[in-house]
Amino acid sequence: MHNEIRRKDTSARNRLGSYISGLIFNTLFIFLAIKLPEWNFGFITGEYEHVLFALTLSFGLQASGNLMLILYRPLPLHHITQVVFNGVSLYASYMLFTVFPLDFSNAGSFLGKKLPLSPLNTVFKVLFGVSMAVSVISGLVNLIKFIRTIVTPPEDGAP
Repeated sequence: MHNEIRRKDTSARNRLGSYISGLIFNTLFIFLAIKLPEWNFGFITGEYEHVLFALTLSFGLQASGNLMLILYRPLPLHHITQVVFNGVSLYASYMLFTVFPLDFSNAGSFLGKKLPLSPLNTVFKVLFGVSMAVSVISGLVNLIKFIRTIVTPPEDGAP
């Protein structure tokens, strides 16, 4: 019993740490997403402006959701918030996959020689596709966890 209580305390502390880091990193990602076009990377296309809303929505909802979970974190709220996070991540990944604002074919040179970076177009397209699949699977898992926490009575006898 004592080990089970310690495990729950450690799990709650781990979640708090992940909420804090999620808030920090997602806030940083909002800034980076907005500033990225100003830095004139050769592989960012003019289509980037079409995905900026999806990126800032995803990062913004995740930052604000993590802030909410720092302040108030019952387990069912954690799971349903994760479902929302997965949903906005799916939307952002879908937009990146369909609009694809990257083009590495003319992106780089080193010592006057063109670098063969065009395979990165395929790599990133595959990564965005995998990200969509992971978001769907993770969203379903968290939805099931949410339902289980609602349906299953608490173990400590609390109502």
